Amino acid sequence: QNPPMARFRGGMASTLGMVRAFSSSASSSFSSLAVVTEGVAKGGGFRSSVSGVQAVIFGSTGFLGRYVVNAVARGGTRVILPNRADDQEFMHMKLMGDLGQIVGFGNNSTPHILRDEALLGKALEGADVVINLAAREYETPNYKFGEINVDIPKRLARLAKAAGATKFVQTSCVGAASDAPNAYLRSKFDGEDAVRSEFDDASIVRLATLVGAEDRSTRDVASWVLKSPFTPLWDGGDTRFRPLHVADAAAGINIVAKSDDHAGKTLTFVGPKVFTKKEFADMVVKEVREPDNTLPLPLTLGLAMAKAKEVVTNRLPFQPPAWALDPNMTSDALLALSDGCHYDPTDAELAGADLKSVGIEPRDISKGLSLEHLRAYRYEGIDFGSTATDAGASVSLYKRHATQADGWQEMDVDAKVRKDIR
Repeated sequence: QNPPMARFRGGMASTLGMVRAFSSSASSSFSSLAVVTEGVAKGGGFRSSVSGVQAVIFGSTGFLGRYVVNAVARGGTRVILPNRADDQEFMHMKLMGDLGQIVGFGNNSTPHILRDEALLGKALEGADVVINLAAREYETPNYKFGEINVDIPKRLARLAKAAGATKFVQTSCVGAASDAPNAYLRSKFDGEDAVRSEFDDASIVRLATLVGAEDRSTRDVASWVLKSPFTPLWDGGDTRFRPLHVADAAAGINIVAKSDDHAGKTLTFVGPKVFTKKEFADMVVKEVREPDNTLPLPLTLGLAMAKAKEVVTNRLPFQPPAWALDPNMTSDALLALSDGCHYDPTDAELAGADLKSVGIEPRDISKGLSLEHLRAYRYEGIDFGSTATDAGASVSLYKRHATQADGWQEMDVDAKVRKDIR
């Protein structure tokens, strides 16, 4: 036998054995993450500082989560990230803090960590601040609204209080109310009450529709525009709302979590500008440089289609495909468009007042870099697009024809045409 190969196989077997042993005893293998923080604060308050504060952030691997982790960690706060996946799910966030400041808790053997009070208790040991971002806008076979939006926040608030945390921040949704038109918004309101019943001075942050590089608002519209013959605008596209940039939301949540001034308060974070669904779609269409294929449709038609789909998918003996679980095409999501689930845009207090009160000036998402991520949807590259400017269209057209001939190289065509149009 080849001795080096034998040693390699032996090493692999040993490694696999350790992995299996770890996975089979996940609950007992996690040690306390509590650290002594008194008297260790140092630095000027930036990433390489040590603030002496330990924060636990639930839902950190989601869209909003990575921005909140970045905002919290940049001040030198030690951040614990409970999760239900392997290290790769949060590896990119380790760069947001200094060495050892971003700590994952959980792995593939803890898929339901939010239901395991023993593991949650260990994750919360030594926590000063707890931020809960975990939520669902639609129901799945594993998590219904009543559990993920009500029961789990209540459990986290109770355990955080028992662990000695001094601050608890619960994110909610604009339009949450006991008489809201759909189950999602009602469950978010019930979740607020459940958290306050366990942690009476918890801070509630109600968020508007978020916009950012990984969002499901602008990118969904861009996908419809590019891949479908038409983009439906339910209820005629007249629903009004105030979209907010995700970085502004994260900065505001960080300030609420650090300050004593907002304990026990309910704050509403919205953008400074009112959009209708039609205006929002037009903004995306213009940015991706595609012909406008939006089509206003009655809400009743959308509800009928969504309920017919749900009748079928709810009876399937297996997990439906991803396209069948489109969160924007459920009867519950469509019901939110039928009523004033978003604040009345005529109310002057809603122009980002709560964000301004915590020191954040919300940006206008229709300007600057807020929509830069949509350039990736432009046909033939970020400088082009089907409805590009005259110069851009000329370059695109010239490339398509010139590269048909023998001896042409695309890079040469780029250089020649750009020189000609200057």
